[in-house]
Amino acid sequence: MKDNYKNIAIIGSNKLEWVISFFAVFGYVGNAIVIDKELEKDSIVKIFDKISPDLIILDNELNLVFENYKILYFSEISQIMQQEKENVLSNN
Repeated sequence: MKDNYKNIAIIGSNKLEWVISFFAVFGYVGNAIVIDKELEKDSIVKIFDKISPDLIILDNELNLVFENYKILYFSEISQIMQQEKENVLSNN
């Protein structure tokens, strides 16, 4: 078991970025806490109070803002995926 497990909350629609986020967290980082994107913001904040997430991975389209949390947006994951794709293609 990993010593430095992190709690990472994932909130978003069914997209490639969601799938990649889930498996990356689950396989390499720690606990992937999937939160229903349909919940009201107050309910989500209550969940955050209980789990103390180290990071929130969030779908940009939800237009949610959470103060005092580190956030990684789906758009940033898309940029990383594009950069990796370009790196692979340039090495062939």
